[in-house]
Amino acid sequence: SGGSGETYFAKNDFTYLFNNRWAFNLISEYHFDKGEGYESGISDVSRKAGSVAGLLRWNPTQKFNLEAGVKKDFVEEIVSPIIYSFSGKMNVNSWYSFALNVSKNFRYPSFNDLYWQPGGNLELKPEVSHQAELGNNFKYGNFKLNLTPYYIKIKDMIRWLPTSSGYWSPVNTNNVESYGLESQLEFEKEFGNHKTKLAVGYVYTHSKDTDTDRFLMYVPQHKIFGNANYKYRFAEIFVQGMFNGLTYTTSDENLRDAINPYFVMNGGLNLTFFKNYQIGIKVNNIFDEIYETTAYFPLPKRNYSANLLINF
Repeated sequence: SGGSGETYFAKNDFTYLFNNRWAFNLISEYHFDKGEGYESGISDVSRKAGSVAGLLRWNPTQKFNLEAGVKKDFVEEIVSPIIYSFSGKMNVNSWYSFALNVSKNFRYPSFNDLYWQPGGNLELKPEVSHQAELGNNFKYGNFKLNLTPYYIKIKDMIRWLPTSSGYWSPVNTNNVESYGLESQLEFEKEFGNHKTKLAVGYVYTHSKDTDTDRFLMYVPQHKIFGNANYKYRFAEIFVQGMFNGLTYTTSDENLRDAINPYFVMNGGLNLTFFKNYQIGIKVNNIFDEIYETTAYFPLPKRNYSANLLINF
């Protein structure tokens, strides 16, 4: 029927500049969490945790920079590995730049993962992953294009999944491999009192439990999204759209229980007065689509909303 929580937190962030090209950053932190849930069986739970991290930065020119870091977590009753990160950015020329990120990551269960009622799982293991991504950015005139392929390998992935009892609960998935592509194309132009912005994107995700060679639940392979804005003086019109591909809701890839592909579009109008006042009207699910993002929980059909925004 209620709860209380206490958190004590201390953090030190120290940076030493060797010169205008080299810098070293040392970050240490400690926190103590304590909580209680009234009439829920959660009584006097607590945890001490901390970490130490070092980060080395190198900026030889304005067009190129590198960062490399290591980190060690110290969590009560949990064994943690030494993790690392490496990133580099480079502006190759006026129309192309890229960013590379490689890291080993560690995540231990949160209090919600462990103690939430109903569903908390005290048997959860911490999650360890390795990942790499390469962001490619292109620019030509008023157009911008971003293409980011990525790869992630996860051990003991923590996922909240629906149970046969009707509630969701976190579980570990032993080995998960995920790779894909995130992409987005943008166009933006101003002429006089007119301003327009268009964006469209596509996301491909291939995420599998490598022990069973099955796709993960609630992770669609294909997703397409887009939005368009047109503004003239104090008036703005916008539309938003998203296509979501077939989504499995069971671990055996049963098509009868899968969420079918759907397309949803929203649109609206914003009017700004005296610079600080904005009135907005929005139509959600314009085409009255019947769809759901969680199995057996359909979302609203066409619906409307209005808002008033005042900036002080």
